[in-house]
Amino acid sequence: MTPEEQAFSQVLRDIRRRGILCTYITENMTESPSVTDQQSNGDSATVKVSVSVSPPHTSESTIMIYTFDLKKRGPNWYVYELRVPKAPAGIYDHVKSNS
Repeated sequence: MTPEEQAFSQVLRDIRRRGILCTYITENMTESPSVTDQQSNGDSATVKVSVSVSPPHTSESTIMIYTFDLKKRGPNWYVYELRVPKAPAGIYDHVKSNS
């Protein structure tokens, strides 16, 4: 692929990644999340967040820890991956490998 085609392909992957992660994050959240830990190292960072969620088919909320892997692109940070207990390798990688 040409450099322009590669850049366009990357934009489409980024849009798909954001869509998958935003859907997962907002799907069952019942309360605002609270940051429990954060670490940064150059152009990457990890943020752990405590989230109250209401799983499907239940009426009781439970606390889950979401681990966000962030990457820096230019002056901005973006969510690169979201790890949860059910998908320790990451939600995006899990969805991508099962599609």
